[in-house]
Amino acid sequence: MKIYQVKNRNKALVDNLVTIWEDSVKATHSFLTLSEIEKIKQYVPIALLKVQNLIIAEDNNTTIGFIGTEQERIEMLFISPNNRKKGIGKALINYAITNYHINEVTVNEPNIEATHFYEHMGFETYKKTELDEQGNPYPLLYMKLALKKLKFILPTKENKDDVLSFYDEFAKTNTVCIGYNNYHNFDIWLKEMENRLKGKKLPKGYVRENFYLCYDEKELIGVFSLKFQLTDFLLNYGGHIGYAVRPTKQNKGYGTKILNQGIEIAKNFGFEKLLCICDEDNIASEKVIIRNGGIFENKLYDKDDAVFVKRYWIKLLK
Repeated sequence: MKIYQVKNRNKALVDNLVTIWEDSVKATHSFLTLSEIEKIKQYVPIALLKVQNLIIAEDNNTTIGFIGTEQERIEMLFISPNNRKKGIGKALINYAITNYHINEVTVNEPNIEATHFYEHMGFETYKKTELDEQGNPYPLLYMKLALKKLKFILPTKENKDDVLSFYDEFAKTNTVCIGYNNYHNFDIWLKEMENRLKGKKLPKGYVRENFYLCYDEKELIGVFSLKFQLTDFLLNYGGHIGYAVRPTKQNKGYGTKILNQGIEIAKNFGFEKLLCICDEDNIASEKVIIRNGGIFENKLYDKDDAVFVKRYWIKLLK
């Protein structure tokens, strides 16, 4: 089976996908009448042409299913009836999660099979409406992908090999990230992190800070920093938080997870809002901040690093 994003949405492809849509709806949406299906069908070609990302699954050069995503939402997912229950829907969703970080979907509640499928894929209902978006009496379930929890721990001597491996990976790509300084001398590095945690014996300009190692199962995939004060420099160019994902795990949604869980930690320490700052050209980090509720305030020029930074505030809901 081959899965890929469609570049050329020509008429032949759209007509084929409409046929798959119609056959799939007739097989799964028993709550709709044939006349209702025909009425909806006239809008499907437009939706296929307009949806941001259109991905299809092929088997032996035959299209057997497709998924459409917009921002981070699944807008459509249909599999030809003869190819249902073969893992195609799961493969398309996993492709969309990996490549487009999708995390939401809306499902017709009467479509029990689809609801159970999305629940099996890790989605949870967070809202229900009694009418669909066209005002018809078909309840909708709004579902979000439940984030798998990462393990946040404060570093100890037992984490030495993981920390060295983590920062070595950055060194190999000629990049650096938070917590990089002195990592080669782990004892000194660990003592510095312990001093930050206690807020004692800090270099000029440093503040009390919790520095966490973020594990997915047994693998150290990222780090997260939470600062408890804002100096003038941090207020303008640094912010309360910092995070990093090891290079081989980037663009897999880990940044969003780390910040999401870091926000919960900040709540537990009594923070009411967090200042998040990223370089203007760090588009990936900016998207992570926005996904987690960041509201843009302004842009400033950091003359020390000769870069513009963008400042976002995240209000923490209790």
